[in-house]
Amino acid sequence: MELIGTFLAAQAAFGDRVHAVGDNQWSLPTPDTEWDVSDLVRHLVEEHRWAGPLLTGLDLDAAAAAVAELGPLGPDLAGDWDQAAAVSAKAFGAPGALDGLDGSVAITRGRVPAREYLEEMILDLVVHAWDLGMAIGQPVRLDEDVVAAIFPLAQAIVDRTPPGMFAPAVPAGADAPPLDRLVALTGRFPARQWMRDGTALLLSQADLDDGALAAPSGLPGWSRKHVLAHLAANAEALGHLAHWAATGEPTPMYASAEDRAAGIEAGTRRSAADLAAWLRDSSAALAAALDGLSAEQWRTEVKTAQGRLVPATVVPWIRSREVYVHAVDLATGVGFGDMPGGFLMALCEDVLGKRAAEAGARASRALVLVAEDTGHRWELAGPAVTVTGPLAEVAAYLAGRPHALRTAAGDPAPELAPWL
Repeated sequence: MELIGTFLAAQAAFGDRVHAVGDNQWSLPTPDTEWDVSDLVRHLVEEHRWAGPLLTGLDLDAAAAAVAELGPLGPDLAGDWDQAAAVSAKAFGAPGALDGLDGSVAITRGRVPAREYLEEMILDLVVHAWDLGMAIGQPVRLDEDVVAAIFPLAQAIVDRTPPGMFAPAVPAGADAPPLDRLVALTGRFPARQWMRDGTALLLSQADLDDGALAAPSGLPGWSRKHVLAHLAANAEALGHLAHWAATGEPTPMYASAEDRAAGIEAGTRRSAADLAAWLRDSSAALAAALDGLSAEQWRTEVKTAQGRLVPATVVPWIRSREVYVHAVDLATGVGFGDMPGGFLMALCEDVLGKRAAEAGARASRALVLVAEDTGHRWELAGPAVTVTGPLAEVAAYLAGRPHALRTAAGDPAPELAPWL
């Protein structure tokens, strides 16, 4: 794919996500932790507004004056994006805009070849299309040709940009899809952010007295104390995997299933204050242990409680899933609608993968799930019906939690077997 074609395709991918942002989603956080959705879109709008003046040869001061004449951004950020994108597409596509290495553009680090400027704009579009998709629950599926075109250039682009422009690279497996490796190069590790945010949400609900903790949770046979004891012990168990990754010394999550169950029961005999402290301390210790891992250590294979060998990079996802889903199980008012859209999508994909593996390759996938707010559609083993609802309700249904999904005929969604 020609570089200008890559640019236009990346622009379209970002634009699709901009127009998919719901009215109540502009203040959602994004994987770029300094920006919410509106901040991220404004950044790209401003960036593309500058392209026209810069490609005509103006210096930064003159280009700034030209952009100022366009006026401030309005309340319609999607419309502002369309206008800015049209300007930059026209500027980059103009005859001679990228001719040779002699044609240069003034950017913040000095004058650079116009082709370098275009490469950096493409990388920014791809990475922020991913950011935006994760934030609003519509993970972007970029054309493979777009990723293939920019991926070989990405390391050089990151290396030549000023320090602080991108977050430090995070590990990604060699067998990870190119887009995952690309965003990892720019510091995107969404599961670690979900782990932090999910833990904060959980802790905000865990300050309960003994009477409240003795009340039933959303899990059959478990009180709220059982849920919190499980989560505190789970943080310690995952800490064993962090130790394994850091030292190479095999340290299983639990000595046995019986040991795991006994630990939870012992936790239920703690006072409310002691249990809350255990949860806080074990969660903080796990976060600190993971923060201390090197890129090489993150790639160490460790064994989950189910016996699967996975790289240590999977540990934050396991913990994210635990804290978010069990925050709902505490039955204090938290719902799946309180979770980030990107997490909900990842949870759906995770559960569907496990359910498909359990059903077997030959199982008929007649049950259709449709997330009406994102347009995503999945098929899984079950009766031949279609179930439609918001992404949050679909995730709750797949995870075996209370939901409001119904079939097109108005019947309750078919009951699913446990997934863990």
